[in-house]
Amino acid sequence: MNRHCYKPLIAPGQVDLMLEQAQTRLEQHMLRVRSKEMGAFGRTLLVLPSLRCIPQRLLLENVIGLSNDDIRRLF
Repeated sequence: MNRHCYKPLIAPGQVDLMLEQAQTRLEQHMLRVRSKEMGAFGRTLLVLPSLRCIPQRLLLENVIGLSNDDIRRLF
């Protein structure tokens, strides 16, 4: 795990709870969408840590499709 990608947590307990809720919802979604594909949820969990190091701007521009003006308004 690349620790240099992360900032220190202010409320680790709350983050753990939110992480558990997000994983539960993702698993439920994957079961609905890919019910016949065995192991899809597990493979998705294995990929997620590498996605954390993608620069935020890259995600917002290329994946979500926000413009530079939209991004400036967010931050």
